[in-house]
Amino acid sequence: MARRFAEDAGFSAHGASAVAIAVGELVSNAVRHAGFGTLELSSLSPPSPGVQIRVSDRGPGIPAQMLQTVEGWKQSVPLPESVLSATDHGLAAVIRLVDTLLIRSSSAGTHIEAVCLVKPVRSRSLR
Repeated sequence: MARRFAEDAGFSAHGASAVAIAVGELVSNAVRHAGFGTLELSSLSPPSPGVQIRVSDRGPGIPAQMLQTVEGWKQSVPLPESVLSATDHGLAAVIRLVDTLLIRSSSAGTHIEAVCLVKPVRSRSLR
């Protein structure tokens, strides 16, 4: 569903797959840690076309130490090697796949908003 939504929003097949992977990871985290959650997908219009992903749950929240680690990952481009050995590989993948990520978490639940922007298709010319 997420892949089709992204394609309808203007993503290439490769870009739509990246959106689908990010959505799948965020939703699976909500189910794994909270037992359930909600997903909202919205298309973004030009001049910055893309998809906004919102996932919310009422689980126990993300521990503060993990949130600090995620914030550190978001500041590192490219991601440090230590991310590859981190406990939550999936969240590290989401950080790599999305353009912006906002996480609000407390003992009352977690709300994550991510934005994936349509990237211009690069033409390859053979000479």
